[in-house]
Amino acid sequence: MERNGAKYSSTGALRGDWVAVVALDEGDGLVTVFVPSTAPGITVGQDWSAFGQRTTLSGTTTLDAVAVRPEWVIRYPLEDDGIPTTLGAYPQLLHAAIDVGIARGALDDGVAFTRQHARPWAPAGVDHAVDEPHVQALFGRLATLVEAAELSLDHAADLLDAERRSRTLETVGDARLAVGRAKALAGEVVLEVTMSIFDGSGSTGVDEKHGLDRHWRNARAHTLHDPNRWKYIHEGRRLLRDEYPSATDHSI
Repeated sequence: MERNGAKYSSTGALRGDWVAVVALDEGDGLVTVFVPSTAPGITVGQDWSAFGQRTTLSGTTTLDAVAVRPEWVIRYPLEDDGIPTTLGAYPQLLHAAIDVGIARGALDDGVAFTRQHARPWAPAGVDHAVDEPHVQALFGRLATLVEAAELSLDHAADLLDAERRSRTLETVGDARLAVGRAKALAGEVVLEVTMSIFDGSGSTGVDEKHGLDRHWRNARAHTLHDPNRWKYIHEGRRLLRDEYPSATDHSI
C-alpha cells in the first residue's frame, strides 16, 4: 500500500534511520508505520523555527506515495478481553517527565540567580533579595509545586508498573488516569515556575546573557504537545460517572 500526508513538528525525524508515522489503516484502525528515512517519497524538512525546543530537529515530514511494507506496520493492540492497554500512557509519562525536568531546572537556576544577582526592593529594608520575605515565600511556593509534580510523576510510574503485574480494567484505568493527571499537573507547574522565577530575579534576570528565558520558551513549546484539558475531562468522568477512558481513546 502507499501513503500520503504531511506532519509538522516531527521530532527527531531529521536524523533518524526510521520515521514513525501514525496513520489509519484500511479499516480506520490506528497504526504506527515505521518507514525508512531513505524510502522514495519521504522528505524531512528543516522548517522548525519555534522559539523553544530549538534543538529537537522537529521539521515537517512529507510522504508522497510512499510504499509501505506490511512488516513495517504495528497495530495498536486491543485485547480480546476488552481491557485497554497502557501503550499510549508510556510516551505521555515521558513528556510529563520532560516538563517536570524543565521545572526543576528552572527552579534551581532561579534560586542560584536570585542568590547571586537579584537586588532587593528598597521598601523591604533588607540588603539582599534572599532576605526579603516575599521572595522567600515565592520560591517556597515554587519548590512545593515542583515537588508535587515530581511526586505525581513517580506515583503514575508506580501504577504503570503495578498494572503490568496485575492487569485488570481498574488497574489499567487507574494507571492511565494517573499518567494523565501527572501530565496535566506537570504542564501547569512548569509554565508557572518558568514565568515566576523572574519575580524573584527582577529586571536583571531578563538579560539574554543569563538565558533564564530558555526554560519558559522550552516549556511553552513542549506543553503544546497535547491538550491538558482532555486529561481533566477523563478524570472528571471517572469521578462523576465511574467511567474509565475507552480502549480506543488515545488522548490519555
